[in-house]
Amino acid sequence: ITFTMPPSAHSTRRLASVAALGGIAIASLLIAVALAVWPDRPANLRTVTVVNDDQDQRQLMLDPKTVEEKLSFPVPGEPLTVTVYVSMNLVPHASSFFQTEPMPYSTGRVKFNVVEHGKMIPTRHNNANGPCIAIGHHAGKRWKQNDYLLLKKNYPDCKSMNTNDEKFEAPPEFDFRQYLSILKPTSYYMPLGFRYDAWLAYQKIQQRPDFVVKPPSQRKYAFNAMISLSTNWERQDLAKMLEAEEKKGSGLETFVAMQNHWTSVPKLNTEAYMDVLLESTFTLTPTGHNPECFRQYEAIEAGSIPVMANPRVWGKCRDAMKYWNESPAIFLDSWEDLYPTIKKLMEDPVALDAKYVEMREWYDNFMSSRIAGFEDILIDSYVKKRQVLEE
Repeated sequence: ITFTMPPSAHSTRRLASVAALGGIAIASLLIAVALAVWPDRPANLRTVTVVNDDQDQRQLMLDPKTVEEKLSFPVPGEPLTVTVYVSMNLVPHASSFFQTEPMPYSTGRVKFNVVEHGKMIPTRHNNANGPCIAIGHHAGKRWKQNDYLLLKKNYPDCKSMNTNDEKFEAPPEFDFRQYLSILKPTSYYMPLGFRYDAWLAYQKIQQRPDFVVKPPSQRKYAFNAMISLSTNWERQDLAKMLEAEEKKGSGLETFVAMQNHWTSVPKLNTEAYMDVLLESTFTLTPTGHNPECFRQYEAIEAGSIPVMANPRVWGKCRDAMKYWNESPAIFLDSWEDLYPTIKKLMEDPVALDAKYVEMREWYDNFMSSRIAGFEDILIDSYVKKRQVLEE
């Protein structure tokens, strides 16, 4: 067993050395003494992680064993550490949440320790050391009720989170999820934020000596449309309308790039994609598998205002844009209203720039409030479990 101690805990370190030589009984005594003498409830815990994945995964799922031993001591005045167990391979288009430090829009009360398992590994987590989240990644129609149960069986001490479930095919029991749905009322909704690859590209762009975020009124393109056509019939109608307008001569300088199918190797590389957003006053974000998409977030981060048609979706996608409906983003009754609306907005540069200021203020408040609520749940679960242990 490996112990990690605060630098100032001299007497506790001395006991740890004895415990390492003396065996399990003395180690248990050490833990009890250290917890008794250490002042205040921990605000953060240093952890030592040991992952043993030498055994067959099928056998482990049938007979779960502790494959992770953690012993930590509090470090007063620091953020609470939340361990994030990723039970799948992170893909380039996955959300940047948990992959960047600090997490965007965090209150600073928590920090994340990401443990990439790549597959489900039976893991016992000592929640006295800080809370944990087990993330399951939705891909296609692979999620079934049994998948959720396996996630909870392998990570029984952790909150659960589902990502990438655009079509709401995953079970409703997850504690957290991306994509808002009336079918998942008990799951806390987390916004998408940047895709990780787009976030990396934006960080690179920001290092350029001449980098600047221009106001909307001073950008090269009135709008951009970078879309794949196969994810929703609405996009195909939009593509036809854009082609017809360009043939007539719209009088607007635009950037249009369309492909028939989504691919992880797009015609436009990610850095060029972010450059287009930075040069666009507006960014078209038509409904795909879900009305919510990463591009809405990436556009605002790059200073561009999202434009979407009121989504004609019902059933499980109803209310998917509940929060965005309150935003200053541009909502059209139909894509046929696109050119008249954009031309009118472009006529008043002062009002246009003020529109983005309003958009950014709403966005920052929206993101901050959702992340704060997420942190509240984690901190509350930690405090309650600490109270039980201390009783």
